[in-house]
Amino acid sequence: MLYTYSVDVESDKNIVTGSDQTVTCVVTYDTKAPILTWKDPSSSDITSDGGNYTINTTATSTQLSSTLTIHLPILSAMSSPSEYSCVVDANSTVSSNSPTSYNNVTLTPMTLDIITTGSEVMEGMDATLTCQISGISQTLNAVTWKDSTGSAVSGAEYLPSPGTYSANNQTTTLEINGSANTADANFSCVFDSLEWAITGNSTTVYSDVFAINVADKNIVTGTDQDIDCPITGLAGTNATVTWQDPDGSAISNGANYSMDPGSISGGSQTATLTIKEPVLLEMTSPKTYTCTVKSTHYTSSSSSASANITLTPLVLGVTAVEKEVENNTLATISCVITGISQQLDKVTWKLGGSDVLGISNTYYTVDNGTYNATDNSQTTVLTVAAADNLADTTYQCVFSANEWKEYDRITQCVLQVFSVTVTDEYIATGSDKTITCLIEDLSAYGDIVWLDPNDAVIPTVGDFIVISFYIW
Repeated sequence: MLYTYSVDVESDKNIVTGSDQTVTCVVTYDTKAPILTWKDPSSSDITSDGGNYTINTTATSTQLSSTLTIHLPILSAMSSPSEYSCVVDANSTVSSNSPTSYNNVTLTPMTLDIITTGSEVMEGMDATLTCQISGISQTLNAVTWKDSTGSAVSGAEYLPSPGTYSANNQTTTLEINGSANTADANFSCVFDSLEWAITGNSTTVYSDVFAINVADKNIVTGTDQDIDCPITGLAGTNATVTWQDPDGSAISNGANYSMDPGSISGGSQTATLTIKEPVLLEMTSPKTYTCTVKSTHYTSSSSSASANITLTPLVLGVTAVEKEVENNTLATISCVITGISQQLDKVTWKLGGSDVLGISNTYYTVDNGTYNATDNSQTTVLTVAAADNLADTTYQCVFSANEWKEYDRITQCVLQVFSVTVTDEYIATGSDKTITCLIEDLSAYGDIVWLDPNDAVIPTVGDFIVISFYIW
């Protein structure tokens, strides 16, 4: 009579080398139990010694089950896939039509690996930290997230998740609410893995934040304009910066725009958008551009952050501040240039086409003025000495503003003078007396007051009568 049997051995599998591992071989037979032995990767018979290996075999009338336990001394030396064999021979006392059967199972040792992914986002944005533990064959026994003080994170600002085991991996996450994500911080992913005989393994994960420090800006529309997007607090790699126009469309380099992403230095990076004249010449009202920043330090967990910059087009203007003063007195006239974004490139005061300082640096003093960023203006002043202030004179305020492509622009500024003639008199005190003040060359009606010897204003009624005549 012929007898048969079948063998079922475990499939190839990945194993951890931090704790004992088992392989099971089951033989089903019809009459007599066959002979079952285990062989190691060198094809040597394995002896159940309790130190390197333990073999436990149980039998029923139709089934033989054998479990090979591989202990730590063998596992700790296993650095590459190793093949074990469950060898089944027919019982020598029983005829069989089944030859010797070699049933192999390959055990591949895994390496415990921890891959962390930090986060770098703009301050105030939500962040997610991850900790992937690979090289495990079952769910981790415990997972905890801790802050920099070693305390378990708590509160509504934090949402830790232990993750789920799958295919020799488990990924745990920590979500940080934007309200708590205002400065760089360190967190720890802490886990227990009994199969690896690990308790309280702690790995640092970084939550970094950056800031976008843009500012609205007044601009001139006469020349190309550079708009900066300064970024501070970057962890160490260049951020990716893109720009959007006022319509929300992505900007690209070309006839209308050019972009320089900048490069990181000391955690700071400044990206620059250059807006060219074709766009500027059509800008008649404030427009908002958007700078969008994405960190490249942790590419898998970064989020884009945007900041808006409103550009207000300036209008170049010139106002002559003319004066009318008494002759033979020190006088000043000025010229206010508005709608500029920087110091004027040149300022000159002229008389009859000649630089006044070339005529006389005794009679004339010129103050070029300083650019005022508050109101985008610059005021230049000409001071005329009393000795040269004898008659109405027209001066020319000449300036250059290269950013507006304005060169030697001329504005007339008139200094007008009038004369006052009074005569000292001897008077008798027994009757009323009239005193006359002759004012000549006034350009328009002006208020006239009289002062008494105490410099008090004389009223028009009472002890005095003031009569004014105006002819011009």
